[in-house]
Parts: sequence; C-alpha cells; structure tokens
Amino acid sequence: MKRSITSKPKLLYMITKSHWGGAQKYVFQLATSALIRKDFDVVVVIGDEGALAEKLREKGVRTCIVPIKNNYNPFTSLIELKKLSDFIKSENPELIHINSSKIALFGSLAAKYVGVKYIVFTAHGWTFTEKKALPLRLLLHGLFYIIVYLSTTTICVAESLKRKLRAPSFLKNRLVTIYNGLETGSIKKLTKLSDGSNVRHIVTVGYIHSNKGQDTVFRLMPFLENIHYHVIGENLIGQNILDLIKRKKIESRVTLYGQIENASALLSQYDVFILPSRTEALPYVILEALRAEIPIIARNVGGIKEIVSGVESVILYNNDSELIDILKRDLPPTSPWIDSRFSVETMTRKTAFEYQRILDIKEIF
Repeated sequence: MKRSITSKPKLLYMITKSHWGGAQKYVFQLATSALIRKDFDVVVVIGDEGALAEKLREKGVRTCIVPIKNNYNPFTSLIELKKLSDFIKSENPELIHINSSKIALFGSLAAKYVGVKYIVFTAHGWTFTEKKALPLRLLLHGLFYIIVYLSTTTICVAESLKRKLRAPSFLKNRLVTIYNGLETGSIKKLTKLSDGSNVRHIVTVGYIHSNKGQDTVFRLMPFLENIHYHVIGENLIGQNILDLIKRKKIESRVTLYGQIENASALLSQYDVFILPSRTEALPYVILEALRAEIPIIARNVGGIKEIVSGVESVILYNNDSELIDILKRDLPPTSPWIDSRFSVETMTRKTAFEYQRILDIKEIF
C-alpha cells in the first residue's frame, strides 16, 4: 500500500459491540486521542449501533457500522467475513487495531486476505478462561493463538493476561503489556448516602452478567444485616436476576439503576466499592474507585492485583464465603491515589509508540 508523502496513514479501529464497557472505553480513548489523531486518519468500525458509536460521532470521529453478531453461526459468519473484507479493502488502511474476540478473529483474517500488513490486537481478556465446556475452551484457546499469530503486535492490558495465554516461544515476542488508563485529575466528592441508620451502602459498576458476579452478593445478603447493594449497569440477564432477588427476599435492600452516564462521578457517595467478578482483565472501574477514594473489595482475578498491590484500602478475596466476614468488619481508611502507570496519557503514548515502531513513520513524540 502506498500513500502520498503529505497524507496521514489510515488507522482502522475495530470492535464487535457498541454497548459501553471497558473495551469500548479503551477504543474511545485511543480514537479520540489528539496524540494519535494528529498523525493518523482514524476510522472506527463497530458491529452494531450503541453508546460507543454515539460518543465517537459526537467527538467527530468517523464511525462505520459493519453488522457483526457476537456468535459463530457458520451460515452468517461467512457473510460477515465477506462484508468485513469488502469494507477493509474499500478503506485501504495501513494499520488495523482490533479489539474483542469475534471481530479480532474475523478482522485479522479479512485484513490478511485483502493485503493489510500491519495488525495490532488488544486482548481485553481471554474467553477460554470463562466457565465453559473443556472442548470449547480448548477451541477458543487455539483461536486466540491464531489471532496473535496473524497480528503484528498483541497488546495485553495486564501481565496476568500474558501468562494465562501460555503462548509458545515463537509468539511470546509479539506480546507487550500496556495498562488501561484514566484521565488525570480529581473528581468532586459527594456527601455519603445516609438514611439515619447504620446501613452500609456498597456499590458495583458493570453490566449484570454471570461473569461480573453480582449474583454472588445477592446470594450472601440474607446473611448480612445492614447492607444495601447498589448496582449500576445494564441488566443483560433479565428476569433471572430479578427472580433471584425476589427469592432471597432482599428487594428492599437492592437498587438496580441500569446504565448511568459517567457513573464514576457518583462513587464517592457510597461506603464501599465491590467488584465480585468471576473473570476480569484490567477493569477501569477499579481505577475509578481508587480515584474516588472509597474502600474497595474485589475478587482476586486478572490484573486487579497488579493495580492495587500496596494499596491499604483494598481487600482482595478468593472465595465468596470470605465476603461475609469482610463486609462485617471495619474497613481500612483511604488516601489519595496516583499511579502514572494507569494514566490515559501513558496508555496512549505507549500505544502510539507501538504504531510508530510498526509503521516506521515520522517521530510523533
């Protein structure tokens, strides 16, 4: 592929879903970064319409929808692969940055088919670590090997992801760790929630799904007095989670808010932030809770320990039964938290460096 001396190289970001989650925030941060946009012609491809597409368009980022369903139906997958190939060929990008497993596999295959040389893949987690049948987990593990092999560079958002991939030696040199990052600056502190009683208000942020583990807290609440559980995030389980709350007779002690714009700004009004996820990579919500200066209780999964190591206001646990004792005890005091490893400036600078290294373009620092 050739470009004129004065034109910018085209950079195509690709992600499957447009609902607002960690991977979507990551794509938004990079696609709207002044550091990256000054040297690249940025285009974002998403598999459906949603919050990410809306936010990108508000920022003036060219955003295109190429319908991709989050499944591997063989009859529709070939059609989706052909659509992606045609789109990539029409855009003629010099670099593709793929995110999320479905579009990462299809995007890398389509990009190689139409002759795109340079592919960056960001691993936001490995689906083969989720609770699935062993044959499916082995298949998914193999598919990720293929994606890493087809990619020029694979960015892991935590060191733990590099280890869990168990990559053969010929793939290890393609892996690099770049942590997710938050915008710098403090947030406004809010008055703590209080109803005149000694109720402890705990909050979690994340779409309601088995991977996020909110159900584990619901199941323990009958054994915990004076706890009110606030859940901010879209309910992807539907009636099942509502039935569980009713069955446990905790309706008066649970509040489901649904999706809230800029939920991180609300965290300081709660007593405790809890993240009971069964699987995570490097969750933004932990960074946001640290910035909000509230105590944190989190399951010890993924790269969480890499973030909070040495932070006294964070309690990690492994088994659900530990939560009962943890939520009954006094929690440690908090203090202002700053760690440059997890700033959006560091994340975008290191990512831009990877682009520069791959394309060998003009200096961008």
